[in-house]
Amino acid sequence: MQGMNADPDKKTGSVKYANADEDGNFVIPDITGKTTFVWKHLRRGLTLVNQVGIRIAVCATLGLFLGRLLDRSLNTAPVFVILLSLLGAGAAFKSIYDDIKPKKSEPK
Repeated sequence: MQGMNADPDKKTGSVKYANADEDGNFVIPDITGKTTFVWKHLRRGLTLVNQVGIRIAVCATLGLFLGRLLDRSLNTAPVFVILLSLLGAGAAFKSIYDDIKPKKSEPK
């Protein structure tokens, strides 16, 4: 336990970690020096990962089905399937990029 910055309490025998608050929650310092809960950052990251996967899957699948519908009705083999699947995936990546990039403050 010495590599984990542990500080054993002599009375209770419990271990206090350097990166934990008084309730035992793990915290990390942010850029301003304030400590924030790790779970807040973890939850935000997991939400983003889930959104990425769902958006790409839904947009590409929608493009695939619309492409198959157009290919069957126009008898144009895999042209629209490929085109609309790539277009759907591109739209998903653009949407994800718009969510991730920093927002510009509005001029006054």
